Amino acid sequence: MGAGVFFHHSGLGVVINRQAVIGPGCEIGAHVVLGGRSLLKGAPYLEKNVIVHSGAKIIGPVRIGENALIACNSVVLTDVPPNVLVAGVPAIVKKTGINISDYRHVADD
Repeated sequence: MGAGVFFHHSGLGVVINRQAVIGPGCEIGAHVVLGGRSLLKGAPYLEKNVIVHSGAKIIGPVRIGENALIACNSVVLTDVPPNVLVAGVPAIVKKTGINISDYRHVADD
């Protein structure tokens, strides 16, 4: 797990496979699963600054590109390129060229 990883709601209901990698600056919502997939070796690899919203499931040895955004309740079964928004079951690219800072959590001061 990289530096500056933020778990919304103190990581409520989050399940993380022991082989998963979470890069620096990622945000993980409540009830997220970063899990394995039977018959496939490996677990999710989140590159830098990935945001995974509540209820999303990222299953198997998939790589989530830098600055990608995973929408609520999405099910990700394949690699996700950098700087895109994915959504759906199964998740597909809905928007490219996103600026991840537009979607970041802003702490109340």
